[in-house]
Amino acid sequence: AICGSDLDITCCPYDTGDNAEEAAESGQSPPSAQMDTLQMLDALLPAFAENPMFEVVDVIRAAMVPILRVRFQDALDVDISFKNMSPLPNTQLLRAYSDLHARVRDLVVLVKLWAKAAGVSGAASGNLSAYS
Repeated sequence: AICGSDLDITCCPYDTGDNAEEAAESGQSPPSAQMDTLQMLDALLPAFAENPMFEVVDVIRAAMVPILRVRFQDALDVDISFKNMSPLPNTQLLRAYSDLHARVRDLVVLVKLWAKAAGVSGAASGNLSAYS
């Protein structure tokens, strides 16, 4: 891991009840998938706030994709989003690149570090996203 790296997680509801199977067969989302992203954030927030292994750093409700930002054991920053599947293909592509050769992985990390140091990354501030 690189110093200053964080962990990005997305939470997606999963219903294992009878309605879930019926919904899947009809091509509809199961009832739990209907839960709003802010409802999911509000449901998980107390669990993190009460757990001494986590510190709630920020709750970003107004973003296009709400984020719960926590710190695990004072060592790892974790960004938790909800129903945010759009970054997964980018992650899979980066993984495929890194599987080509260790030097490709190192190059991707080097470019990411350069972009951060040069102040040209950070989609929230109108710059390139980390995946760019």
